[in-house]
Amino acid sequence: MVVLTHRPLESRHGELAYGGPLRALLEGLGGAGSRHIYLDGGQAVCQGLAAGVVTALTLTVAPVILGRGRPLFNNTEPETRWALRESRIFASGMVQLSYLPK
Repeated sequence: MVVLTHRPLESRHGELAYGGPLRALLEGLGGAGSRHIYLDGGQAVCQGLAAGVVTALTLTVAPVILGRGRPLFNNTEPETRWALRESRIFASGMVQLSYLPK
């Protein structure tokens, strides 16, 4: 597992810290044989969207009002369109939405 961070990381389970460009990391992982990469965290997803490397998007909506909250994708460029592939409703009230690019 690779953790995207600019801070020191104490590995507990063999995680590797990475603080460079996302595209370079993805190319390196692909060159090492990785075919499916799970990208998580607001900044990482925004970088992936901006780089055009996100091929599927899963959003989970929790039934909690956060007040002012934060934007889901902070000024992500360029604008892209997505098509709903699947939705799932959980007993907890959470809704999971899966999208593919149009």
